[in-house]
Amino acid sequence: MGALAAVPIAISGNPLDLQKRLLADGWEVPIPSTSSGLFVRISAHVYNHAGEADALAEKLRSLGVTGR
Repeated sequence: MGALAAVPIAISGNPLDLQKRLLADGWEVPIPSTSSGLFVRISAHVYNHAGEADALAEKLRSLGVTGR
């Protein structure tokens, strides 16, 4: 069984540039923009583990992404 989450974020640059950088580093993570702001859309399934979520959070922090 899978799970989907949209986490609100704040960035200083272009969301498409962030998405491309993540993809280049092996992370396929959509960065949708809505009237409520930017989000990181995270989708997990039975083959994912908590360590991967932690690694993604660390990667986002290293790129200057913060929660809002």
